[in-house]
Amino acid sequence: MDALVDVLTGSPFGPAPARVLSVIDDDAVSGIEEYQTMQWRVRQFLCDRTGMFLDPPQQRVPDWLTLPVFDALDQYYGWTRQPVTNAYVRQLNDWMAGLRRTMAAPLKSKADHRREALAELSAGPDTSKGSSKWLWIGAGILIFQVVRVLGGLGG
Repeated sequence: MDALVDVLTGSPFGPAPARVLSVIDDDAVSGIEEYQTMQWRVRQFLCDRTGMFLDPPQQRVPDWLTLPVFDALDQYYGWTRQPVTNAYVRQLNDWMAGLRRTMAAPLKSKADHRREALAELSAGPDTSKGSSKWLWIGAGILIFQVVRVLGGLGG
């Protein structure tokens, strides 16, 4: 971990992604336990250095953490696409995904931002089959009650 921190923070403009990968893909961390420990420690380090553990949390991106370096680490460990059941790990991974979006945002054109905003606005309410199923069940109950009341009046 010390070697990785030295590589990451050694240059104010960020290291080459290949250099970062050479540290985390070293034979010293090739076992499954070492891999999991390293994944945990790298994620904790990045969350700490990007403001997750501040009170209140405040996202910040250090100069040495470039998008190519982040993407190389994320590709290797899979934080932003990793399904998790543990709430704390999910919170860490969500932070990493938000950090990735923040880092990528300046690279998008105005047209991309506009297209995303319009798509978000035009997405209407959820009209899944589950919603209409409950509508039909409610209508059936209502019709049953009406028929029951009318049957009671005629008898």
